[in-house]
Amino acid sequence: LSRQEVETVLTAIGDGLLVLDEAYLSFVEQGWAAIELIHKGNVILLRSMTKDYALTGLRLGYAVADEEIVSALRKVCPPWNVNIIAQQVGTRVLEHEAALDESKQKISEAKQFLWQGLSQLGLPPVPSDTHYFLVKVGNAEVFRARLLKHSIQVRDCASFGFPEYVRIAARALPECRKLMAAVKELKDKGELMLSA
Repeated sequence: LSRQEVETVLTAIGDGLLVLDEAYLSFVEQGWAAIELIHKGNVILLRSMTKDYALTGLRLGYAVADEEIVSALRKVCPPWNVNIIAQQVGTRVLEHEAALDESKQKISEAKQFLWQGLSQLGLPPVPSDTHYFLVKVGNAEVFRARLLKHSIQVRDCASFGFPEYVRIAARALPECRKLMAAVKELKDKGELMLSA
């Protein structure tokens, strides 16, 4: 959402609480700083170090909010809400901010590689500001099953109302090359069932 759209929602909710999930903020190419909205007093930002630093399995994130909201959250959160391993790893990764910038650059390059390759195969991705995007593939369930035979997983989007789409996330370039080779093979064999 744009800043203007979020501010419209804030106005509409009055004294209500707005929670913005910024788990993928680091990967948004045209983002804006929602942290400026904290002073309004009814905004909570949720952020994820798990996503930013590829810490899958640690489930490490944090909330940013007005002091009064943080105080209320502390009253209801269990004291053990982040385990010691996640705390130590989280502290360490913050010392390596350059690694995050490097990771973001590599993911951006991988996204561009996938974007161009899929478009050339007649599968143009739906525009997205993040490192993942939707692609219309015909029957998503069948497409996913065929990629699984190549040990590649994509998200079948039928569960959120798009049975002809899969969600693809840009990963390391070698993985993206493997995906593109598999999709090209499916196309060459006539196994892509694209609808008009």
